[in-house]
Amino acid sequence: MEHIVNMLNAVPDLRREKAVAAWAEPEARHIAAFDFNPAHMESVASITPRDAARTALVLDPALLNRFVLCLLAVDWACYTEPANREDYLHLHQAVTVFPKGFRLWTANADDRVLPIGYTAFHPISPATFALLRDAPHTITNRHKITPQSQTSSGEQYCYLYNIGILPWFHRTEASRALLRAFREDVDAVPYRGLAAIVVSPDGKRVIERFGLRQSGVITHDGHEELAYVSDQ
Repeated sequence: MEHIVNMLNAVPDLRREKAVAAWAEPEARHIAAFDFNPAHMESVASITPRDAARTALVLDPALLNRFVLCLLAVDWACYTEPANREDYLHLHQAVTVFPKGFRLWTANADDRVLPIGYTAFHPISPATFALLRDAPHTITNRHKITPQSQTSSGEQYCYLYNIGILPWFHRTEASRALLRAFREDVDAVPYRGLAAIVVSPDGKRVIERFGLRQSGVITHDGHEELAYVSDQ
C-alpha cells in the first residue's frame, strides 16, 4: 500500500478545472498507451480514501483531491469518448459525499505506479431511484443523479457509479478481483435497491450480473444511455 500512497502524494493538488484538464489529459493518454505485461499484472492492488488516510479520523482534503485526480485520469483513459467521461467537479462531489464507495486500482508499471481502473457507488434519494425505475427518459444529464450521504437507517438506494478497468486487464484475474471487491463493497452498505447507467456492452454484461434489469434510457449530452434498476 505504501507505493500507492506515494503515488497519491506525487499528484499535484489541482483544483481549477482548466489546470485539472491540462494535467489529466496527458496522464490519461500515458495510462491508455502503456504496454502492460504479465509482470505488471501481478502487482495489481487497490486502495480506498480511508486506506490512504490510514488511522486519521478525518480525511485530508488535499489527499482526497489527489485521489479524485487519479480516478479522473484513469476514467479518461478507460473512456475515450468525451460524452462517456466524468468531469472533475461531479466526481469530486461524489467522492467527498461518499468516500467509502470509491476504490482505485493500480499496477506497478516499471518505474512508477499507474492507476488502471476504479469502482464506485454512492447512495441516491428514493425520488432519484423512482425516476430511474419509472421515468428514466426525463433524465437529460447523468449528473442529475446526485450523491446522497448514507442514512443511519440503511434505507437508502445506491447508484453503481462506475465499474471500469483498462482493456489490458479485461478478462484477467485483475478484473475478476475488481468485481469481487466491488460486490463486497456494495454488500457492506445496506440498501433497498440498486441503479446504474450503462454506456457499453461490457458494462451491460457486468451490471446484469448484479441482478439489474433495463428500465429505459436517459440522455446525456445528447447521447442515449441505458438505465438499469434492481427489483426492490
